Amino acid sequence: MKELLKKGLLMNGLVEHDEEVTTIDLHCHLQLIVSGDIDGLIKIWNFRRKLIREIKFTEPISAVSFLNKEGDLIVGHKGKLSRV
Repeated sequence: MKELLKKGLLMNGLVEHDEEVTTIDLHCHLQLIVSGDIDGLIKIWNFRRKLIREIKFTEPISAVSFLNKEGDLIVGHKGKLSRV
């Protein structure tokens, strides 16, 4: 799994990043996957492999997690936390 993350791939190309993927989380109820990379890019996908949204930060993403049942995100980046 770790090697797949380094290549930016998971589940046959579901999570595609140009840079190393640093974090992934799932929201089973909403059927969403979120991923973040060292270039500061966050991607949100549905379980049907459709890209829903991209969010760009200026710093590398160290952690991203679904915060609640509504699908809000908490993002760790350069020693800070941001709620999206």
